[in-house]
Amino acid sequence: MRQLRSVFVRLLLATLLLSLSVLFSHAAVDPPSLRCVEVDENGDVTIVWQLPINNFGQFREYEIYVASNPAGPFTQLTSINVWGTNFYQHVGAGMPGAGQLYYYIISRFDDGTLQSSAPSDTVSPMLVSLTKYSVDLSGQLFWNPIRDPKITTNNQNFEVYRRLRLYGNQWDSWIRIGLSDFQNRLYNDSVSICDGAVEYKIETVDQLGCRSRSNLVRDTLFDLTPPDAPIIDSVSVDNVNGQVKIAWTPSPSPDVTGYIITRGQFPNTTIVDTASGRFANAYIDDDNSLDYFSNPLFYQVAAIDSCGNVRPAPKEHGTINLQTSKDFCEREIILSWNNYDGWPSVLRYTVFVREDSGPYQLLADLDGNTRTFSHEGIDATKVYCYIVVAQSNGTSSPFYSTSNLVCASFPTIEAPQFEYIRSVSVLSDDSIRIKAFLDTSVSEKAVQYYLLGRSFDREGPFVTIDTLRLDSSVYDLTYVDGGVFADQFPYSYVIDAIDECDQVIKRSNVGRTIHIAARGSKYAFENELDWTPYVDWLDYGLGVQQYNVHLGLNDEFTGEPIGTVNPTTFKFFDAINQEVQFASKFCYYVEAIEEGPNLFNFKDTSRSNKICLSYDPDVYIPNVFTPNKDSRNEFWKPILPYINPEEYECDVYDRWGSKIFTIDEDSFEGFPGEDSNGKPYPVGVYVFHLRAFAESGSFIERKGIFYLTR
Repeated sequence: MRQLRSVFVRLLLATLLLSLSVLFSHAAVDPPSLRCVEVDENGDVTIVWQLPINNFGQFREYEIYVASNPAGPFTQLTSINVWGTNFYQHVGAGMPGAGQLYYYIISRFDDGTLQSSAPSDTVSPMLVSLTKYSVDLSGQLFWNPIRDPKITTNNQNFEVYRRLRLYGNQWDSWIRIGLSDFQNRLYNDSVSICDGAVEYKIETVDQLGCRSRSNLVRDTLFDLTPPDAPIIDSVSVDNVNGQVKIAWTPSPSPDVTGYIITRGQFPNTTIVDTASGRFANAYIDDDNSLDYFSNPLFYQVAAIDSCGNVRPAPKEHGTINLQTSKDFCEREIILSWNNYDGWPSVLRYTVFVREDSGPYQLLADLDGNTRTFSHEGIDATKVYCYIVVAQSNGTSSPFYSTSNLVCASFPTIEAPQFEYIRSVSVLSDDSIRIKAFLDTSVSEKAVQYYLLGRSFDREGPFVTIDTLRLDSSVYDLTYVDGGVFADQFPYSYVIDAIDECDQVIKRSNVGRTIHIAARGSKYAFENELDWTPYVDWLDYGLGVQQYNVHLGLNDEFTGEPIGTVNPTTFKFFDAINQEVQFASKFCYYVEAIEEGPNLFNFKDTSRSNKICLSYDPDVYIPNVFTPNKDSRNEFWKPILPYINPEEYECDVYDRWGSKIFTIDEDSFEGFPGEDSNGKPYPVGVYVFHLRAFAESGSFIERKGIFYLTR
């Protein structure tokens, strides 16, 4: 009413100013201009008008009429005989219970005769109704205008106001919650309160500030409807911090105040905590007693609204529980895990592995139906750690869940400290000697037996040629491998220590024979040798000190080398021009001498295969010689280079056919021209008979004469 009174004053002043110019003139009688209508809280109706422009002295009264139907019949409600009055309060109007009411006003003036103006506009108070949506939502408001078509001075908009009363307390202050234009007198409100009342009113104001108000409409609200459920995206183990992370899509309900997180499977659940705020979407369970290693941990998230109504997510979600088992002998770790429980289906499981303290690497990418994996061929000396990551299926943006971390290793078994092949040497064309130094001090469980392997190639593959079972007191091993072709191929050897699983627990260094090859030049009297290096001492020592080259004439070796070369030289040239007079077969081998002592205080040797070059002799028989003590041409002998004295014999006869001398291995220098007592034979013709075998096995025989002269 205070606001209306200020409006009345403004309207009255405006009317007085407009009326002064015609105070005593005679004019037609005008009705008041109705401006606004207010319904009071007690149901009374107050109407406000603008004073008509007329002669002040001729005014008699305002007559106010009312009807319950816009078409009438109207009855006079009252009359007001004070021209300056611009409002009227219809006490007892009883709105809205009395139904809709319609008002108009006429002015009565005495212009010599009593006259009535035309009726003013008919106005009707705004009556607002509320159609509730449900017991906990307010609903839709509808109201009528004060006039249709609207009064031209009225504002285009209706203002919607609301106030609340919660739990029997006092009413809150009015707040404007919306605007609606003249053509749209509907307003939807979805306010929800737990236990209380809501009240609405509609207002509109004209250009002079006159405000029309509707009746008050109210109703009680009781929020018993749970909010929409959140949707759990995933639960995942944070293996770094020892926590479980629960993530969800928040509830779309606007009155949600937070979320309740529970652990366990219904009905055996425990409230863990709450997450505040409608848009909270994650929670970290950092309880230090969490055991996600033994079994999956299940979580549920429920939305709670301002009224305490609760609705859980459609399904609990459980962590992925990863377990391992081991097969020591197969060097295999078997992984198994439960299906991720919560999503409609799983698209894939990805397995990651970390060796010792290294980075995680992709191990396997499996389909969503596979929940086991065997990690084969692992190193029993390392620690392997695994996690499995699940990816959801059937969502536009996939979700991921990480399993618990699980690490696996094999029990430490004392492996041999060393398995050392000291040397390999060729003994003959069909035998090779292997010398080894083995750590046999480890337990029987660690080493069950040893395998001696042989290969043509240093890199293998190695074929087992023998199984060795050694007692713990044996450290040095000498083994002769027979049945080889050492003159044709180099051979490599390894010794493998085998554990209880028939697996190699320790492998020795590789021992490889030196293989020598030779090429000869018969008439240049030179043999060229080359051989493979011996590199196997570098694993535990300094390598080769030198190579000694040995020569055997007609298979007879003296034991002393004919030459020595440095450890980086693998070629040797042997000049044989002196040896061809008494040898037809030249045999060689190379001996490597270790630079020592090595790590085990050994200094070993390795001998190559033997290679031989044989030449068939060319026969040249001198026809004269001069044993005159001048140191030239003092002996006579058929010249057969590359002949073996053991396969050589030449008899000398005088002219009468008596054998006077035999050239053989004991007198290989030749016939001296004198007898055993030193008496010279006479000058003249002598007869010879030569018999010899070449290295190839062919028989050589010559007969003829030669001359002795002085």
